[in-house]
Amino acid sequence: MAKKKTIVEIEDVYHEVVVEVPEQEPTSWGREAELVVVGKPGPRVEAADMVSGRAKYTHDINLPGMLYAKTLRSPYAHARIVRIDTRRAEALPGVKALLTHKDLSDMPWPFQGPNAKLLDTTLRYVGDEVAIVAAVDEPTAADAIRLIEVEYEELPFVLDPEKALEADAPKVWPEGNLLRGQPSVYERGNIAQGFAEADVVVEQTFRSQHQVHACAETHASVAQWRGNKLTVWDSTQGTHAVREQLAQMLRLPIANVRAITQHMGGGFGSKLWLNKYTLLAALLAKRTGRPVKMALEREEEALAMGNRPANIMQLKAGCKRDGSLTALYMKSIGTIGAYPTGLAVARHCAKSTVVRTSRRRSMTSTSMPTRRGHTVLPAMSRAPGRSSRSSICWPRRSGLTPCSFDRRTTATLTRGVINRTPVRDSIALTAKAQLSLAGTRVPHASGNSPPRPRSVAAEWRRKSGVGAGGRRATASSRST
Repeated sequence: MAKKKTIVEIEDVYHEVVVEVPEQEPTSWGREAELVVVGKPGPRVEAADMVSGRAKYTHDINLPGMLYAKTLRSPYAHARIVRIDTRRAEALPGVKALLTHKDLSDMPWPFQGPNAKLLDTTLRYVGDEVAIVAAVDEPTAADAIRLIEVEYEELPFVLDPEKALEADAPKVWPEGNLLRGQPSVYERGNIAQGFAEADVVVEQTFRSQHQVHACAETHASVAQWRGNKLTVWDSTQGTHAVREQLAQMLRLPIANVRAITQHMGGGFGSKLWLNKYTLLAALLAKRTGRPVKMALEREEEALAMGNRPANIMQLKAGCKRDGSLTALYMKSIGTIGAYPTGLAVARHCAKSTVVRTSRRRSMTSTSMPTRRGHTVLPAMSRAPGRSSRSSICWPRRSGLTPCSFDRRTTATLTRGVINRTPVRDSIALTAKAQLSLAGTRVPHASGNSPPRPRSVAAEWRRKSGVGAGGRRATASSRST
């Protein structure tokens, strides 16, 4: 095996890695090769179970003697627990176990920063965990939650990411609201010279909103112990991550932990790792000696299971009259919520020969974003969309058609090694954005408006002969 350097891309973030490859290149398939699997239609292995209702999701797991867990969550954006009284809840018939910070005072939660705890006396967003109850059924667990008496000391809080960076802003953590105390800056080339050489400079500011994942199946776990071996059924995209992190938190050999996900009702990046509810279900199951299910309600999903956080992005770009880019600058203020877990923004515009990015990750008393900035639609605000919107203005200012401008800028952005995006994809995306801009249509290179693309459904109906109402079209009514 030979060692070679290559570029790996994950969620538009590029890393150079060394990989081992065969000494001899494998023989490529010819155009006339008879392939058995590639290019052939085939049924999904789970299709029959999915459409028949036989597929089992974590919500469907029911074990003999299973208990049900519910969570008491903070009603305040920032507060300290002064006193908590659980005696009435524990005395309720059917309640089998109850956990608060008193029971888990020494248990950290390293996945949300070095100082975070599994259950803490300081609560940093509406929805932060206060207490967990396990009971014989869900109504009893919900009743017990309402019987817990908590005295809170309300603390100052800040929700706006820009205000959070001001010197007199309430501090979410003692060390301040800026992650690691300084902005993350990346720079390549001479940015001042790049803008000085530009014939056209466009500067715009974009704001994105919080978005939640809204998975069809809410986050859920079932935990069962057999001796010192733990099995969890988890609605997760990352069974290996859940298994490894459970073993880490419970100080178990990894061979003693099993994580099972038969089917999952959506995740979109919000279910890639161990979450608090899974570990808490395991701790309750250990304490009671019975299986425990914890399935979050929809409101809890929105409060505590991550989101695509709001961002403020200032983008400045310069280009020549011929459309070639000379400089890109982005300043991004990203909301990372109450816990310093990081956020992937601003790296995306680093695909130019002259670039400067500045990220300020602001901690606020809001729900945490999805950890590590993942989510294939909602967890991280992507800069390419903002860059594309800015590029709408460049052709108008430089006198080029959008397509010819995009061909030139894509060539600039891919100079080097890191961006492999096909030119046609970039052009299609820009054309789509142009069509929706201020309700106007973009002139085609020929001077005419571009043809309206057919939707996937319309194209399928055209090819199959099935009309919009589900009936097969006649030869006379079939579209051509």
